Amino acid sequence: MDKIRVPRPVGRPRRKPGSVAADKAYSNSLIRRYLRRRGISHTIPEKSGSQATRCDKRCYIHLGPTTVAALVIWLRS
Repeated sequence: MDKIRVPRPVGRPRRKPGSVAADKAYSNSLIRRYLRRRGISHTIPEKSGSQATRCDKRCYIHLGPTTVAALVIWLRS
């Protein structure tokens, strides 16, 4: 991303484009964070699998339903 050069008719090229369009291969948090930090708007679609699995990998997400299920089993016995 540091090698971006936006040519101008006169003068040296700009290093900060107005916006960036990319495909799903560039849909990671490092690139998005870099673009936000530099104030560059972007059009990068998110990968279909990355929207649903982020919270599912956390332990505390599964702890609540597991606790409720254990309480129901314990109360029925």
